[in-house]
Amino acid sequence: MHSKNWLNSAVLISVLGFNFSVIAQDDTRIVIEDNVALLTSDDLLAMQGQSALDIIEQIAGFQFIDSNNQRGLSSASGNVLINGLPILNKSQSLEAILADLPISQIAEIEVYLAGHPFTSASQYTQVINIIRDNSKSRTNWQVGAQSHKDFNQVNAASLQASTQWQGWDHQLQLSTDKNLAYSTTDYTEFNHQNIIYLNGQEQYQESIENISTGITSSKVMTDSVLQINALFLKEHYQEDYDRDWQDNNDALGNEAIKDKSQLNEYELGFDWQQQANESESSWLWQVTGLLRLRDYGQVALTTEQNESELTLTQFEQTQSNTEQVLKLSTQQPTLWWQPELGIEVSHNRLEADTLEAHSSESKVTTTSVSETRAEPFIASKIELNPQWQLYSKLTGEYAKLSSQSNNRYETQSRYLKPLIKLSYQAKNGLQSTFTLQRRVDQLDFTDFLDSQDNDFGREQSGNTELKPQQSIEFSYELNYEADDHWTLNTRAFWQKQRDIHEFIRFDNGDWGVGNAGHAYYYGLDLDINIQTNWLLEDSLINVFYEYRDANYDDPLTGDRAISWLEPHSAEIEFRKGEDWYAWGVLASLPDTETGYFPEEVYRQKDRATYGFYAEFDLDSDMQINIELEDAFGGEYLYDRHIYQTDRTGMLDYRYYALEHSEPSLTISLSGEF
Repeated sequence: MHSKNWLNSAVLISVLGFNFSVIAQDDTRIVIEDNVALLTSDDLLAMQGQSALDIIEQIAGFQFIDSNNQRGLSSASGNVLINGLPILNKSQSLEAILADLPISQIAEIEVYLAGHPFTSASQYTQVINIIRDNSKSRTNWQVGAQSHKDFNQVNAASLQASTQWQGWDHQLQLSTDKNLAYSTTDYTEFNHQNIIYLNGQEQYQESIENISTGITSSKVMTDSVLQINALFLKEHYQEDYDRDWQDNNDALGNEAIKDKSQLNEYELGFDWQQQANESESSWLWQVTGLLRLRDYGQVALTTEQNESELTLTQFEQTQSNTEQVLKLSTQQPTLWWQPELGIEVSHNRLEADTLEAHSSESKVTTTSVSETRAEPFIASKIELNPQWQLYSKLTGEYAKLSSQSNNRYETQSRYLKPLIKLSYQAKNGLQSTFTLQRRVDQLDFTDFLDSQDNDFGREQSGNTELKPQQSIEFSYELNYEADDHWTLNTRAFWQKQRDIHEFIRFDNGDWGVGNAGHAYYYGLDLDINIQTNWLLEDSLINVFYEYRDANYDDPLTGDRAISWLEPHSAEIEFRKGEDWYAWGVLASLPDTETGYFPEEVYRQKDRATYGFYAEFDLDSDMQINIELEDAFGGEYLYDRHIYQTDRTGMLDYRYYALEHSEPSLTISLSGEF
């Protein structure tokens, strides 16, 4: 429950495209050299937006790939670099980091829609490289306030400083934010004859507070670049449920849940990379390392009271995570096949204690998970002709996993993960990419642990014998720009999945995430940007649509889709921009997702939501942003069908709920000194 569709930061679209051609204001000057387009600082100031993310989202034909939180380095970074190096911050997404990088700290942006020279992003066809302006020291600040329901507060503040000292370029970032959410839910329960036997109402409140501070220091040497980064993140999360109900016999009941969690995360990383020398054709080396420590604690207290009894339940869990990873690679870009080879070695460990206490009994479970992985790889990038490029990579993976909870389990696995990517860049603005690869997904260590669902009282058991999900994937991407008036980005894919992760019943009667056979998974992404000067000068419409489907032979009920699949989702945005202001409207259309538990089918339907945003330049060094989320309120439907024994049995009862959230208004002020 409470899956809010918070409005993302203002989505800016379609200014630069490749023909290499341009959609831009008349006074914007784009320099194009070979297969790279350069946006200078003057170009950035002529475009709408205040951050690097705002600019990147305006580049037509570029498909932004965000970073992820996966363990290791090879597949965790996105396709946007800063000063030629990937961002080693895994505690924050690449999208969030770019949103905090002001354009005043950017000297220029290099856009490669094909044929980029960066070894650290060789797995991507498209890359953007942001060159920071370190000609002088700068400090940027931002402060914001939120109004939601009856809560009015200053909810965000950040400071980002850029300075040079002793030949090093230092970037210091300090931020804090607190966001509140409030909703009310009316729910009804029906028996197997579809007769109402209980009605209730829930009051829900959520609070998320973050504090983070980090520093990134880089030094350009004679033939190499060294980057060192450190980060500390502290997050406090709290949610409160207050439920009252009444049955057909007028018996009253109440349930109150207070759930608090705290996360402390530390990161330390380095990246040393040799730079190409025109006078030499030697191999270029890169060494990257990361240490990540994560401590998490959760306490959930549940009080349930009816006319005859009082029940107390306590759930506590502490987690300690350690990630250590080192990657060594080398590349020879002057050879015709541009070889790259290297190895990544990592060690990951999770220690957790879980307390589940009911009124009459309690249970403490200690779980440990340890994983050691080695991934050697060899890759090649070949220019077949000026239009066609072939990238291939073969990665071997050796993983040793040991886990212990009630029983000890140890396994060793070996995988070969080939990747073949064929790209075509036409002179008329068309770009196509065909990709064939084998994926081996990383295990989520939290699936090894017991957990509790506050929304519906589900108690999930951990599975210490879980195996990774594997898939063979074929995909096709197409990017096209037509006559400087509209652009199309689309991607279609098909996967055959093995050892898929679904909720299953274990031999001891408990349930949790387990390996459940194979499935076929496929989908389509469609992103269209249309200039609408005929409607309103300097305006555009962006339409994003996503389709997903799957075929899985469920042992209980036969053919169905996999869990948590959303068949259709779509967003439509209209944006109007001028030199000193911009505004827009964003609509998120209804979507549905379904989860399959051993004895339950759960569906969540989010109704359409609408938002509004505007930004204004008060002067050359100060801006104001206004953002209205869920302008008419948000509504979410929850429908649960619970069966006797399992989903092959008769319907036991049905739960139906309608949740409503209020609009949220955020105003932020930002500037530079």
